[in-house]
Amino acid sequence: MLILSNVEIQTWISTFESTFFSIPKEKIAPLKITLQRQLQYIEMTRLDSSVMFFTESVHPERIKIYYPKFYRIFIEFWQNLTAENILDSHMSGFQIPSFFNCVDLVTFSFYMPKIYLFIFHDTTMMYARYVEKRLTNILAQFNIEFVDDYKKADLIISTVDFLDPLTEDQELLQIRGSFSENDQKSIKRAVNRLTLSKNKDISI
Repeated sequence: MLILSNVEIQTWISTFESTFFSIPKEKIAPLKITLQRQLQYIEMTRLDSSVMFFTESVHPERIKIYYPKFYRIFIEFWQNLTAENILDSHMSGFQIPSFFNCVDLVTFSFYMPKIYLFIFHDTTMMYARYVEKRLTNILAQFNIEFVDDYKKADLIISTVDFLDPLTEDQELLQIRGSFSENDQKSIKRAVNRLTLSKNKDISI
């Protein structure tokens, strides 16, 4: 049975930290146990990366589409790690477990393009704050920020007619004052579309 030395475990951790960020202290010990178990499992089963793609609940290709910046940094991490000669030739199956270790450690929204939202309405500021709070929950999977100037926004969400000119990169979405479930779905689709559009500008 493969026993990964402390030096090799520390190489994985230090490579992650030099490529991504410092790992919180409380996560170091559980991570070391996870790394040890993963490599023992791969040594016993001799799984390679192509098999491991189908044994995880989150498919890397989906992450590559929605989080290209994270995926690009992971590839850099893996290249740096393998350059350290930490793994034997038969250990190629460790790439996918490493991928999901990284997924577990990061906050994905940090690696998503930011979508700026502007709420245009003819009611009270309390209503605007209510909509912002609801959208913050509804759009939790995205990286959004509310702005006070529509010229800075990617998406203008309006409850009344909005007549000011927009740039080619801006979108206008008119919703009901009741902020219905259909409105919420429309906003989510728009933010998803804008996120994917901005992702295309990120080189993998």
